[in-house]
This record gives sequence, structure tokens and C-alpha cells, in this order.
Amino acid sequence: MYCWEYEITARKELILSAGTIGTPHILMNSGIGDKDELETLNITTLHHLPDIGKDLVDHPRLASNWVVRGKDTFDIINQNSSISNELLAGWSKTQKGPLVDTFASHLFFARLPSFQLQALKDPASGPNSPHYELGFSNGFVGATPVAGNFIGITTRVVSPTSRGSVHLRSNDPLDAPLIDPGFLKADFDILAMREAVKTAIRFLDSPAWEDYVIQPFGTLANATTDVLLDSYIRVSTGTSAHCTGTNSMSAKDSTRGVVDPDFRIKGLVGIRIVDASVLHLRIINKGSSEGFSPWFLLLGSTSSAAGFLNMVTMQWRIVKCCPTLSLSSCLEMTAGVLQLGLQWALFTIILVLYMIYYPPHLKYTAMDVDTHDSRPPVLVKTLIRSAEWRLSIILAWVVALHLAFITTTTFLLLLITPTSSSPDTPLPDGLGQWATFLGVSSAMLAAIQYAPQLMHTYKTKIVGALSIPMMCIQSPGAVLMVVSIALRPGTNWTSWITFAVAGVMQGSLLAMCVVFHFRQRRLGLDEFGNPVPEGSGSQETFAPSQSGLVLDEDEVPGLVTAAEEDPRKVGVALVRALESATGSDIRVSREEAGEDSEQTPLLRKDTEGIRKGWFGMG
Repeated sequence: MYCWEYEITARKELILSAGTIGTPHILMNSGIGDKDELETLNITTLHHLPDIGKDLVDHPRLASNWVVRGKDTFDIINQNSSISNELLAGWSKTQKGPLVDTFASHLFFARLPSFQLQALKDPASGPNSPHYELGFSNGFVGATPVAGNFIGITTRVVSPTSRGSVHLRSNDPLDAPLIDPGFLKADFDILAMREAVKTAIRFLDSPAWEDYVIQPFGTLANATTDVLLDSYIRVSTGTSAHCTGTNSMSAKDSTRGVVDPDFRIKGLVGIRIVDASVLHLRIINKGSSEGFSPWFLLLGSTSSAAGFLNMVTMQWRIVKCCPTLSLSSCLEMTAGVLQLGLQWALFTIILVLYMIYYPPHLKYTAMDVDTHDSRPPVLVKTLIRSAEWRLSIILAWVVALHLAFITTTTFLLLLITPTSSSPDTPLPDGLGQWATFLGVSSAMLAAIQYAPQLMHTYKTKIVGALSIPMMCIQSPGAVLMVVSIALRPGTNWTSWITFAVAGVMQGSLLAMCVVFHFRQRRLGLDEFGNPVPEGSGSQETFAPSQSGLVLDEDEVPGLVTAAEEDPRKVGVALVRALESATGSDIRVSREEAGEDSEQTPLLRKDTEGIRKGWFGMG
């Protein structure tokens, strides 16, 4: 029995942000999760979503230590409380002394040798991405022994393939969940950790450390074979507290995963997850950002950055008052700044991941080379950047320069312009004009985001995969957002204009989709423009053809049909049959194709090994 209860009703939608462990724990206790697991605990299933709590990812961490002859280590600080208190008091006064240094002063990243990967699939995101990490510490890593001096090396597997899970312990929501990190389940992970520890041993066995390092500490000294080393690793490995993935993100039409790319829980309306449990697992796990539009990310990043800094400018006087307020009052008064800051941060994270995980086989153009014999031309990759990769690089730099410019200008104006302490007093002319510029530019960029979709829907005159119910929820939600921002102290029309424009554009798209929905029903078509079978009592939705082709009666030249046949249906069937027949390239043998898809680069080793500077420049 609880001491108190609260009932809170959301006006638009809920955002759940309890973390990789807390979020699935809350969802499963609420009846959202794997139906079979919930029923065993007598929890009523409200929504069956079996992937909740699955696919937990963490970096396995192992701390190893060596006894050393030197005395200048951090160990004395942990072993002698008097010295520790004296150093802390000195640092508090002067910010100087040993405590200004970080405990782990150097990091080292490495890949496994190529011959060790022959029997295993490489899980790293790229051909030059690391498999493991070494962190060097001037002192004992862990609970420091009462005497002695040490050097510690922490090893981590940074591209793990093992997966863990989070489950409920009982149907009591106050019970801690059962967490299985799944460490070292996969062969690759134990191999990578073993090689990492061997690298640390070889490093400290080198002649440079001969007069300093005495011997390994503890059971590591006895791990003289791979079997003993694996035993040491399995007993001593723990968490890095880098858990992600228990509410994994996947494509909207995927049957797996928990949230879609818009962070909405699949199959539910009005609830999103925004925390490390989703953490763009699909991009990172697949090692590819294919499918994202660089223009969409540019417009989203620049629009959200301008809107965020507009809110900072308008509420700067309130932000400066936070030191005199309680934490709850400060958060309440600056909620608009935090909300828009989160929106900007999410767009920026996606853009960074887009650039990091851009598919290597799409970075460079290909050309057909004549073999001068009976064989067909051979597709060969070049060193010339593809048009979309060049565009992505340019747009990424535009986003970075835009952010640097508006951030520098905003805070420069805020620091040099005297303002009244009252939030109701108008901003000085220069600062007010800058805030207006930020708000208007954010609104214009947000409007451009919707323009391509409006044009595409109007041109095709079909609803397709667009969700009318979702837009019916989001369009009124934009009105609530505008009202909530307009009522905040220190804001004006430039702060809410972005959401007003987005709401109008989305409302226009909703109206267009409603009109075309009834038009398609009147013409006997489903949402994708395909004919509905005769005698069907409902508007059954057919999947569109692979090419997305929508046929009119006269779009198949020379098609001859009997009097009782529907030319349109025959045309659609013909197109699907042709697509099925040409689904594979008959010029490529199975031996040549192996397990790769048609998108696999023919010169993978040469092209994927190419490394450029930041964002591919250089």
C-alpha cells in the first residue's frame, strides 16, 4: 500500500525517459511487453510488444592491475585519509595539486588482427573502427589494497555482439528488475577481451617498463594460458554502465523493435521513448544510415537550433534568475528552453550518426568497365565521391557553421547588451531584432521541411503510408504547443511561430489526405492506389508494388484483355510478375554473389579502406 497516489493526464502525448533499465521496467509493469512473460506474473497485457527489455547492450569492462616500484601513484591518496583530506582542502582553495588530474589519463583503441576475424563477422561499424579499448591509470583500479603502488589497465570490448535483457522480478512495481547484461555470451566478445588483456600484458612486458613494473597483481599472475585467461576474464568482467538498446528503434514497417524512427512506441498512440534505451540502435547496430535524407536532417537541425536560441534569448532574464530560485521553480520557468534544447540535441545526434555511419558502398561512384571479351561489363568503384555523399558533407558543414554563427552571435549579444531584470519589459532593439530573426528563420526552415511531402502527396493523390489518425492527434497538439509557449513569461510571437507554421502545414497535409482518402474509396482504390477486389466489403489495403508503380488503364501499351477482364487489374498483375521475374541479376553467379546483397561494393577492401578527414573532407 502506498502513502499517496497521483493521477496525471497528458493533453497531447507522454514522453517516457527513465533510462535503459527504468523505461522497460515501467512499461512492463504497465502491461506493455511480452504477453507470455507478463501473464506468468499475473499482469494484464494491454499491448503485446515482445522486444521490450530485449537487446540490452553494454561494454564489458575488466580492470587488471600490476605492482610497481614507483611511489608517485594515486594509491597513497586512497590508502591514507589524512593525505586525501589535505589534498582535497588544498584543491578547494587553489584548484591545484594532484587532484586536478584524471585517474585514467590515457586511452588506447585497437582492432583485432584480420586473421582472427576470418571465422567471425566483423561487428565494428567500419573497416578502421576499433574492437577494444585500453584505459591506463596511475594507480589501482578498484578497491585499493591497504599498501603498495600499482598501475591499472582497464580493458573494454567496444563493439560487443552479446545481448542481455531486463525482466520483471514480480508484479510489484517497487521490486528491482532482473538484469542480465549478457556479457561474453558471443565468441567474438571473449576473443576481443582476451586479445585486449594480452595487449596490456605485452605492453607492460616491454623493456621500457622493466625497472618499474614488478608483476601482475592477484589472479592475473596465474593466467598463463588462454584457458586460464578466459577463466580470469569471465570471473572478473563487469559493467561499464553504458547500457543501451532495451527499447530498440527500427523502421516503421518492421515487425521487430519497440519504437519507430520518430520515437513513438509501435502500435500505440500518444507515447514516445526518449532515452538511451532507444539510442538509435538501428543505425549503430546495422552500421548504416542509409535511408535518411540529408536535406531533412539539415532543415531539422538548423530549424531546431534557431528555435532553441530564440527561446534562450527571450527567456535569458529568467535563466539568470535561476541561482536565486529553487530547482523546481527554475525548471518550471525555463521548461521551454529545456524542451527546445532537447529537440535540437536529438536532431544533431541523428545528423552526427548519419555522417559516421554513412554506407561506405554509397560514398564513391561506380563505372562499367569493358572487359573486351564475351563477358558483360564489370562494375568498378572509383575514388570519386558520389553526389549524395558530397551533398551530405556540404550540408553537414552548413549545419556546423550555422550553429557556430548563431550561437556566437546570440551569446555575444546577451553578454554585451544591458537588459531589464523584468521579463515583461521589451528586449532592447538589437537583441529583439536578433530574436525575431531566429524565430522567423526557424519557422521558414520548418515550413520547408513539410513542403516536399505536401508536393508529393498532391502530385500522387494517394495517402499511402501516411497516418491520418496520427495527424489528427498531432495537428491539435501543435495548437497546444503554441498556447503553452505564448503563455510563458518573456516570450513573444517569434518563440511560437515555428510551431504555428508546422501546425498549419501539418493541418494542410491532413486535409489533403482526408480528401484523397475519400476519393480513393470512391474510385475503388486502397490507400496505395491499387484496386480493391470486387465483393470486398471493406477497404482492404494492398501493399504497393516494389517499384511503387500506380497504373492507369492506358499505361501498358499493347495490353489486350478479354471483355470480362479489368485492364487495370491485369496491368498490376503483369507489373508484379515482371518485378518477381527480374528480382535477381542473372549475370552474377551464386559463387560470385556469396552472402552479400546487390548493394555490396565489388571492390570492398579498396574503397572501404579509404579514410578521409572530419566529415570526409581532406
